[in-house]
Amino acid sequence: MQAAGMESITLLWNQQPVFWIIWRNPTLVRNVPFLQEEKQEAGGFKFISPSATHLARRRFPIDRYEQLQHKMIAAGLDAVICRLPENVLFLTGYWPVSGIGCVVCPQVGNPVLIATDLEEQYMIKNRIKDVRFVPYGTLSSGDIYEQTTVVLREIADEFDLIEKKIGYEASFETIAPPMNSAEPTIPAQRTAAMIKAVFQGPDLLDATGILNELRAIKSPYDITQLQIVHEIAESGLAVFVDMLKRGAREIDISSAVEAEIARYGFGYKGMQHVRAWAQLMTGKRSSQAYSPFPASSVKEVQQGDMAVLELAVVADGYWADLTRTRAVGSATNEQLNAYRAIMEAQGKIRPLLREGNTGAAVDAAGRKIIAGAGYASGFIHLTGHGLGYKYHEPVPMLHPESHDVLQAGMVTSVEPGIYRAGEWGIRVEENVVITKDEPLYLSAFLTDLI
Repeated sequence: MQAAGMESITLLWNQQPVFWIIWRNPTLVRNVPFLQEEKQEAGGFKFISPSATHLARRRFPIDRYEQLQHKMIAAGLDAVICRLPENVLFLTGYWPVSGIGCVVCPQVGNPVLIATDLEEQYMIKNRIKDVRFVPYGTLSSGDIYEQTTVVLREIADEFDLIEKKIGYEASFETIAPPMNSAEPTIPAQRTAAMIKAVFQGPDLLDATGILNELRAIKSPYDITQLQIVHEIAESGLAVFVDMLKRGAREIDISSAVEAEIARYGFGYKGMQHVRAWAQLMTGKRSSQAYSPFPASSVKEVQQGDMAVLELAVVADGYWADLTRTRAVGSATNEQLNAYRAIMEAQGKIRPLLREGNTGAAVDAAGRKIIAGAGYASGFIHLTGHGLGYKYHEPVPMLHPESHDVLQAGMVTSVEPGIYRAGEWGIRVEENVVITKDEPLYLSAFLTDLI
C-alpha cells in the first residue's frame, strides 16, 4: 500500500531495475530514517532510491589513502604504520576490537591491515582488501608480537620498504579506546622496537601531524556515522530528562542513561558496538562541571539543583560529546540570566561556524556575549574542540589563542558555560559540522533549562 503523496516508477541504475520512490510530501521523507540523506531534486519531486541511498551512506572514502600518500611524499616518508584504533578506523573503516593489530600504508601501493584471527567476524565495515590475520588468544597462538613481526617482514619485502623512512604515531598522548575499552593497547617501546627491527631504516619519524591534519576533515561517510551516533546519544538524554527528580541519585541516573544508550544503540542503523560514559554533577557539584574529568556520585538530587550531564558516546568508533543542563524544579533569576547568556552566545556563534573563520574569532564572539551579561569570570574554559574519531580531537580548537582556520568537513563542539564557584554551573554543548554555508548541528535534542 502506498502512502498519500507517493507514486512509484521503475528506473535503471547500473543497468539493473531499481524501485524508486517519488515523495511529494517532504514530511514523509523526514519520518523514514534511512531516506533522510542523498536526496535529489528533479522536476519538483524528490527522487530517492532506498537501496542506492543505503549503499551511498555506507561508502567509505577511498581517496583518503591518496591524500595520505601525498602527505607522505611531502614529508619524505616511504610508509606510515598506525596501530591506534582511532587511526585504524580512519584509514580502514574498521574499529578494532583490541588495538593489537595495525595498518601499513606504503607511499606507493595499497594499504595492508594486520589483525588477529578473532576479529574477522567484526570486520563488516572494513574497506581494506588486503587483510592478513595472525593467530591470537590460545596456547598454540604464540607471541602476538612475534606473529606480527613475520607478517610485517612479508609486507616490507613486498613493498620494498627495507631501510626506508617509516612514520608512526609517536605523539599521541591521549587516545580513543578500541571496542574493548576495558583494556586498550597502545604502541609503546615494544611496538617501536618491532618496527625498527623489521624495516631496519633510520629512526622512526613522527606522523602525528600528518594524521591529525587529515583526520580534521570528515568525509560524507564519516558525517553519516556521526549523525547516527548522535541519534543514539539522544536516547540517553531522554532518560536523563525523565529521571531527573528530587531524591534520585546521580549514579542511578547516569547508569540508566548509559544502559539505555547500549540497549537502543546496538544494531541501530547497522552499529555493531555502542558504549556511553554519562557523568552527572548536581547542586554545588555542578560548579565543577567544567572539569575535563567530571564524575557522578551517590549524591541525591535536591529541589533547585542545577544538573549538568556530560555525555560521551561511541558507536563503531565514532564519537558524540554532548552536555545538557536542567534545573530541578525551579531556577533562580541569576541562573536564568546565565542560561539566557549561554544560549545567546550559542546563537551568536552559529553563523560564524563556516569555512574561513578562525577558532579564536568564534570563541571571541561567544565570550563577548557572556562578558556583556556580567559573567566573564564564570566562563573559564575554551568554547570548543574537534571530535569524531575521538572524544576530544586537537583540530579545530575554538580558543582565545587558536589560529585554526575552519574548513568544510571539520567537526567541533560548541560549549559555552558559566560557573559560580561552590554554587552552581550551567553548560550547553553541541556538536557541529562546519560547511561553506550553514553549519550542520548533529543533535536536535532539547536544550531547555526547565
